[in-house]
Parts: sequence; C-alpha cells; structure tokens
Amino acid sequence: MDLSIKNEETCLAVARLAAMTGQSLTEAIRQAVEEKLARLQTSDDDIERIIEIGRDCAARIPKWLLDAEHGSLLNGCDGRPIE
Repeated sequence: MDLSIKNEETCLAVARLAAMTGQSLTEAIRQAVEEKLARLQTSDDDIERIIEIGRDCAARIPKWLLDAEHGSLLNGCDGRPIE
C-alpha cells in the first residue's frame, strides 16, 4: 500500500519525529496515527461516561425538588430571601 505525502511541512515533521524517536518514517507515522486514534476513542468513552453520570445524578433528585418553584428554593419559609 502506498502513501504519498505532498506537503513539505508534513514531510519535515515526520522526518523530525522519526529522527527523535529512532523510528523509520513509516513506524513514526503509524505510531502517531495510532496514538491519535486512541486519544479520540478515549474522548468518546469519556463523553459517554459523563452522560451516564449525569443520568444517574438526575435520577437521584427528589421529586419535591423537581416540582418546586424556583423562587421557593431561594426564599425562606416566610417568603423573604435567605441571607
């Protein structure tokens, strides 16, 4: 399988990465792509986990609190703002 990189800046960056890591150009590109894919997959997994946590938290909110009027949460029993 052939891959042709026609961007000089990219070629120089790959060559620099290969030289710094002691890898071949092909190995430097392969590893960089694999690492980027792993980071992106982790991001997707993190998003799903955060959504799951949000749903779990929402399920724990008492019904009386969900039904309460906004002002009643900010005011005391006498209707005055809580200081």
